[in-house]
Amino acid sequence: MKRLLPLFLLVSIFTTLSAQDSLRYKEANFYSDSAQAALNLKNYDTACKYSALHLNLELSFKNPREARVMASYIVQALCEFRQAKYKEAIERYNEGLKWISKNNSASFSKSFFQFVDLCYMMLETKDTVYYQYNDKDFRKSFMVSIDRVLWRKGKTFRVKLNLGLNDGLKNGVVAFPISLSVNKGEAERKFQLGKGEIVKVDAWSSEAELEIYDETDTLNWIRKGDLVETRILSKFKDETTIYKLLSNNISFRNNSKKEFVNPRYIIHYDSKKFQELMLLIMADQVAETEEYTREGDQFLKPATEGQNKGKSINNLFLNVDTNDIHDFLGFVYSFPRKYIGKPYKINETYATWLLNNSPSTPDVILDSLLRENRLERQLAILEFNKADLTKNFYETWGERAEEYADKQNFLLADKAAKLILLVANYLNSDNIRAYGYFNIAKTYKTQNIYSAAINYYDSAATLYLKLNDTIEYARSLYKKGDSYGDWAKYNLAIDEFTKAENILKRKIGNTDNYEGNKLLAYILWDKGYTVSEKGDNASAIAAYAEAEKILDKINGSKYDRGTLYRNIGFVLKKQGQYEKAVENYKKSGTLFYAYGSPSKYAQAFDDLADTYFKMGKYRKAIELYN
Repeated sequence: MKRLLPLFLLVSIFTTLSAQDSLRYKEANFYSDSAQAALNLKNYDTACKYSALHLNLELSFKNPREARVMASYIVQALCEFRQAKYKEAIERYNEGLKWISKNNSASFSKSFFQFVDLCYMMLETKDTVYYQYNDKDFRKSFMVSIDRVLWRKGKTFRVKLNLGLNDGLKNGVVAFPISLSVNKGEAERKFQLGKGEIVKVDAWSSEAELEIYDETDTLNWIRKGDLVETRILSKFKDETTIYKLLSNNISFRNNSKKEFVNPRYIIHYDSKKFQELMLLIMADQVAETEEYTREGDQFLKPATEGQNKGKSINNLFLNVDTNDIHDFLGFVYSFPRKYIGKPYKINETYATWLLNNSPSTPDVILDSLLRENRLERQLAILEFNKADLTKNFYETWGERAEEYADKQNFLLADKAAKLILLVANYLNSDNIRAYGYFNIAKTYKTQNIYSAAINYYDSAATLYLKLNDTIEYARSLYKKGDSYGDWAKYNLAIDEFTKAENILKRKIGNTDNYEGNKLLAYILWDKGYTVSEKGDNASAIAAYAEAEKILDKINGSKYDRGTLYRNIGFVLKKQGQYEKAVENYKKSGTLFYAYGSPSKYAQAFDDLADTYFKMGKYRKAIELYN
């Protein structure tokens, strides 16, 4: 009997807890049902009260019930809306999105986007700053249409933009005017029309002053509808494909030729859940027009190649797959020029992509490979997409690996870089293999795993030497030296820099070979930095002077020259030559500003402030720090 007692107590406790849980679920159901009933009767205050009670209880459960949680968040969003708290209403609805299942409907997506549009319509009626940003937020490139040309004086145009403080825009940031892609039959215009900056920012709008290259070239005067590329602050680091398209001013329309959602929502609340809803509603709009694909060989004959081989357009419109829609959007992002600023409908552009046999892109193929871990499946994907492995596709994969590494996602960075080796083996290409080794080395260097980085740079150098590619051979040696330098093995770094320098000088001589000379300038300034770390400031200044002459010869970019002058300033400051350091830091800041790099501009003036501090000019230092 004594042995049975503990078991009896355990069963009793379990039964009691189960009964309590059952009672709590009944209570939660009562609150949830009461909220919905009150909402149906338009008794909003009661609905708000019960939905709040329900959420408080339901979210305390180990496994909250998704549908009930989502329903209560919607009620809470309506409550905020009724109190004219439109931003809070969006945010409450947004919290609810986290609880939606993947099986949600397009009708739900429509109602959500309609609600968001209504909220933003109300927010935009007030000149109020609802969204706050600071320097800790992420700086991103963003493209916006010109609403109105306010005036022109010679080369200078003043324009109005539908982008403001609420969108993360700040006064003084760069603004590059971009021509809208021309319509058929129109004369070709320049892509970038000039340069400028944002000069006035309000809550929802702004003004920019833009200077074009040639005021006599009236074809390339700035017009309403042209674009401005600028910089905004953002709360999120990663971006969905939808956001990437929006940031390039690509926004597809529904079957009524209206935008799916107010673009501001995507700026403020981009998420994978949002993208799932957007893909659902896009798929729904495609399916709505299936009846127009029931006749004609172009719609009924199965594709003979591409990722939808064996399927007809009618079949794809009848059974729309959101993955296909996402692949199409990936294609658009890879080839954006013809879509920028155009009010295209999703169903028509998607059909055109299908008519062209659903061409894939390096990004789409890489995404497919990244999802697979089995070698046989990866090889099958490569075989299936062999026709789309076009020239230099692997460079896109290298850029993706670098992006992942910059975002500290080293698992994906390593996988993307090593997939370059997989495709090199598949295609039996030493050129791609060398590029793969180089990119794997970069991911290891970003992680400060210097020994592995050096080994892979060495493998890349060996292959590039075999291929007789002197520029890339020198680049691999240079980056190997850079890794040694970061590892504080300065003598080994200098040896590699010197090897790369001598190889390049023999290759390019006194020619104007731009790529070779630019690489030589990079090698010299990194060599200069490294010898200065060893205390040899005179040799550092000599290396920088040689790099400056090379940049003068090839008319090097403002960014490169800004970097060089900042490095020179660093060495002069170490030598105590503060006045000369100040001169170089000022040059650096000016060039970074003209180039359009606010972060580098800020770094240069941070260095300048530090120099003034060392000079005892504390007031100037404090002004610059601020």
